Amino acid sequence: KVKVGGLVYKINLVDKISETNCSGITKPETLTIEIEKANERYMEAVFLHEILHAVNMEWPEERVEATASQLYQILVDNKGIFDYGKE
Repeated sequence: KVKVGGLVYKINLVDKISETNCSGITKPETLTIEIEKANERYMEAVFLHEILHAVNMEWPEERVEATASQLYQILVDNKGIFDYGKE
């Protein structure tokens, strides 16, 4: 589960997302995020992408993709970025 904007989304790992040719989908009407099973790093990136959709379903896909990929790279390149007080 992940809480976004006060709403709790259930995360489902699935073998295949049938509605689209995407690797993830956010369904605000059912408060679910589906992610296709794949390499762990790839699923993390897809998960972050889908969280951004949950934040704002009105953002164009290009904006979501660019922001998600940049943010994911920052998090991967800066391990421990949120380890407060452990310096």
